Amino acid sequence: MDESAPMRAIMIGASVFVTIATITGVLAYYSTSKDLVNAIGTGTDIGQEYANYIENILLKTDNTVEIKGTDVINLLNYFYRDEKAQINVTYIRQDHSFESYTNVDATNKNVVVKSSRTNLDEKSYNQALQFIVPTQKFTMTKSVNNEDVLLVEIVYKI
Repeated sequence: MDESAPMRAIMIGASVFVTIATITGVLAYYSTSKDLVNAIGTGTDIGQEYANYIENILLKTDNTVEIKGTDVINLLNYFYRDEKAQINVTYIRQDHSFESYTNVDATNKNVVVKSSRTNLDEKSYNQALQFIVPTQKFTMTKSVNNEDVLLVEIVYKI
């Protein structure tokens, strides 16, 4: 019995030491993390960053600007079903079955699609998202009508 009493005391002492070290480590980690969050903030507001990106596209200095297909897709996504904006898109649909289309560009065998109110019409919206090439260049013209509706005209650029 004499040997088990010192062994128990050593085990209890080691357990208390490990417990205190663990609690100290957790508190130090928590304190450091809390200070870091206070210093840099809780993170990026993805929605606000997306809104700023769309605003930067629309606020380019010229009335007629060149944008990429990715910007067109983002504009359509941002203003989808938003009555405060009307986006008309003319793009090239690269398709091999031309029989059902009347407006075919004979020089490069592509179908030209003129879509009015693309962001407000679900069928036109889905078709535009499917066929607009992200790397293609477009020309964007913007204006505001009497009812404060943003009118955006986007046409493919050859």
